[in-house]
Amino acid sequence: MISINEVDLYNLNYVCDNIFGEESFLVKMIWQSTSGLIKE
Repeated sequence: MISINEVDLYNLNYVCDNIFGEESFLVKMIWQSTSGLIKE
């Protein structure tokens, strides 16, 4: 698994396709963390 922000997603996808091949791509999973610090 590789974790990266949306800014560099295109470049990382390009590099990984060249290293592993496009047929090795499985899934792009996007989530938003909700476990940040909470100030009370």
